Amino acid sequence: MNTANVDTKQSSAFLELDGLIKRYIDQIENLKKELKKQKEMLDDTFGNDAVYKEQEVKAKEAVGVKSATKQQILLQPALVETRERIDDLRIQIKEAEEVLSDYLIQFQKSTGFNEIEANNGETLIIVNHAKLVKGVSQKQIIT
Repeated sequence: MNTANVDTKQSSAFLELDGLIKRYIDQIENLKKELKKQKEMLDDTFGNDAVYKEQEVKAKEAVGVKSATKQQILLQPALVETRERIDDLRIQIKEAEEVLSDYLIQFQKSTGFNEIEANNGETLIIVNHAKLVKGVSQKQIIT
C-alpha cells in the first residue's frame, strides 16, 4: 500500500471521528437544554403548591436549627483538631490520586496494558476519562 492511500485513510478516519465528536457535543448540549426545561417545569409545579410551600418553610427552619447545633458542637477544641485532620487527609488523598493517575497513564503508554495487579492480588482496570472544557484554541494562539 502506498503512503498516499494510508494518508487518505487516516484523514478520512480523522474527519469521521471529528464529525462524531461534534455530533455528540451537539446532542449533549440539546439534552442538557431539555433537562433544564423539564426540571424548571417540575420546580414550577412544586412552587405553585400551597401545601408543599408550607412544608418547605418548616423543613428550612428545621435545617437551620440542625445546622446551628452542628456548628456549636464543632466549636469544641477536640473536634476542631479532628476536622483539620480530616481536611488534611482529603487533600493528601486527592494529591496521591493525581500522582497515581499520571503514573497509570505512563504505565499504560509504556506497556500497552490496561490493567494492573494490586499488592493484594486484585486485578484493577485502568480507566481513562476525557472531557471537554471551554477554552482558547491552540490554533488561535499560534496564528
